[in-house]
Amino acid sequence: MKVDICLPVDEEKLCIPRNGIILMKNQEIPLCDARKWVEFKDFSLEEWMQAKGEDVNAQLSNAGREALIDYLGLKGWILETPCDRKRPPYSPAISGWNNLCPLSFVRLPKIQNENKISCSVPDYCTGIDCCVDIDNIGLSIRAFLDINLCNYIVSGGIETHNFSFSLFNYEWGKTETETILDFLRLTYSIKKPANEKVFIVTLEVAVCFESDGPCLFTKKVFDGTEIPQIGCDMTIDFSKFSMSTWLENNGLSSIEPLHIRWEEAVKFVLAVIGVDKYLLEDPCTVEDEVYNGAVDNWNNECGFITSDLPGLPASSVCHISSSCTAVECCVGVDYLKITVHVSLEIDFCDFVIKGSLEKISFELNLINYDWGKLN
Repeated sequence: MKVDICLPVDEEKLCIPRNGIILMKNQEIPLCDARKWVEFKDFSLEEWMQAKGEDVNAQLSNAGREALIDYLGLKGWILETPCDRKRPPYSPAISGWNNLCPLSFVRLPKIQNENKISCSVPDYCTGIDCCVDIDNIGLSIRAFLDINLCNYIVSGGIETHNFSFSLFNYEWGKTETETILDFLRLTYSIKKPANEKVFIVTLEVAVCFESDGPCLFTKKVFDGTEIPQIGCDMTIDFSKFSMSTWLENNGLSSIEPLHIRWEEAVKFVLAVIGVDKYLLEDPCTVEDEVYNGAVDNWNNECGFITSDLPGLPASSVCHISSSCTAVECCVGVDYLKITVHVSLEIDFCDFVIKGSLEKISFELNLINYDWGKLN
């Protein structure tokens, strides 16, 4: 590895020193764990315990557990604070499950050995977090899987080992396995039936310390389980979505914009389709200070723009900054009885375009921007 520090001088390159600074040359660097994986292909916990004078029929002593973790190179993979089945999110639990999902699961397995494993399902339904007690070695192992419908990202992990991938790149139904040195395993598959608001998930957790024998623990916490979708529903065709039709299909056709319950109905629909989480907790209003002094619903502080501003509805107002390169608006959506805050700024100092739509923000590099392109 070499560092070159060079400056352009008289159209030539001047380097100081001339040949650069050599930091490493053919340097041998040891692996993070000097032990070779081949050592553990034939590992047997029972034989290891016998060699260490441990009782194979009893729980491994604290010293024995630490020695085992160090020997197998698991030290950096195990959480410093282990999961605890007696605490949230695993407790309180019924038959091993702390299920906060408001919708029904199809084929949610019963956890037979609930004295060893507890799992929780969050209120958005498409996640699972499990804690497994491995009494033989005195360890508690955390494993989790989460399907983020807003970003279409799956994330998961075993102890400190985390992974994530985009569902757009996933082959539906393919079985994948994440492991820590093959001792701790998380095996999963995800299916997405067409035109159904569910995922079909199989998820298995295994702890294995015998290369030629049974695992210490194996459990399918999901086995072809249908997990309901709520929020950020990617199957909704928003180009054809009609709120009035949706209300009618769900027995709420009697509620119209002038109805006293209309605002509650709107909030419910926004929550069902997953839009509510993107809306500001404190919505903008036309009385906000930034819009004070508005004329024809425009508070224009730019001296270069004096005409040709479009007309705005009475429920909407906009502000143009004195720099003339930033605009923000509070747009009233009368039908839904909500307001939406939007902003756009062209920053020529940093050469970027910044913008926002309620909680969503974005930034574009002007160097790579295709001028005139509609985004």
